[in-house]
Amino acid sequence: MERSRLVGVGGPGGPGSGCAVGGRLVLTSAHVVCGDGPVEVFRPAGAGPVGAEVLWCGTPGGRDDAALLLVDESLWSRPPGPVRCGRLVTDRPGTPCETWGLPDLAQRAGRPAEAVQLVGEVNPGTDYVGNRHVMDLRQRPPQWSAGSPWAGFRVRRCTAATCWWGWWPPSGRTRAGRS
Repeated sequence: MERSRLVGVGGPGGPGSGCAVGGRLVLTSAHVVCGDGPVEVFRPAGAGPVGAEVLWCGTPGGRDDAALLLVDESLWSRPPGPVRCGRLVTDRPGTPCETWGLPDLAQRAGRPAEAVQLVGEVNPGTDYVGNRHVMDLRQRPPQWSAGSPWAGFRVRRCTAATCWWGWWPPSGRTRAGRS
């Protein structure tokens, strides 16, 4: 995902991250925006927040934990060019991956929202039956006293002309990283 497509999302389910997929459309997680309450989006180090309407919402916490938002026109700058997407079409382990997001671990009181970019790899056989890709991080996850330090980290992308979208489990159960 290009840095210019990273979007912060606030909704009834709390803060999260999203990806500006085109025009006024943002892809994010259902568990962030589904429910009663307003939805807002912003670009880190940019204008906002701007209101958004939920066009489609999957199952929060489910296999289709995704949502599509339509952003209000005011103060919104459209992302440059089309999104390049694909799918992981190999069973080879160690496919390089990167991810961008706005996790809780990077946020500091009184300061603008901060982004995090992580690198790792995907082994397509891991969680194959669950129909998900799991990213193994190159570095160890930080220690965190309560919940998950990755809360708010919702968008992931594989390099090598493939991309995928996902969510970080709100339960605090760490699925990426090596022990």
